Amino acid sequence: MCLKKVLIGLAFLLMTTQAHAIAVSDVQLGGNDADSFITWYQSEGNQLEAMGLTALFNKDSSSGNSGYVYAVVDGVKYGINVSILSKKPDAGTWDFTWEGNTTDLTFDLYVHLKSSNENVAYLFKDVLLTASGGGYNDNAWIISFANGNENWFDVYMVPAGTPPPPPVPEPTTMLLFGTGLLGLAAVSRRKRS
Repeated sequence: MCLKKVLIGLAFLLMTTQAHAIAVSDVQLGGNDADSFITWYQSEGNQLEAMGLTALFNKDSSSGNSGYVYAVVDGVKYGINVSILSKKPDAGTWDFTWEGNTTDLTFDLYVHLKSSNENVAYLFKDVLLTASGGGYNDNAWIISFANGNENWFDVYMVPAGTPPPPPVPEPTTMLLFGTGLLGLAAVSRRKRS
């Protein structure tokens, strides 16, 4: 009987931890998967901006088209082109280019996808930007979570080795987890009485 309670409790805990999880999207750079990713809800604030970061580029799907966006930082011209073929695309490709650097540069890149109030940021560590320019072209991206509003695609560039933001606690999951533990304790006490 005790084993049955434990199994029921574990099943409940598994369900509650899945209740608030964001469905994960996918991004690649140069044919490689990201080193890690973080997810959060809009109500928890922008975790990258909380680190003091500012997006190098952003592209929304409201225009329903494709095109390059450029930024110049320390004399280097960076470009991003995200394929946007409809108002609410859920997949496509993106290019990241650079020109004007006379030496090799290494950065960590965060690629941030947002749809409705769901966010995910992919970290690509030690991205090499070769001297005299180049690009990572035809990189895949997918948003597999709810497409309630236009989607956003942002790129943040940080010095290599910058610590990632801490994991975001999910309030609803923690509440459900705590409720599950209280329920198990109450069942256990009732059985002993």
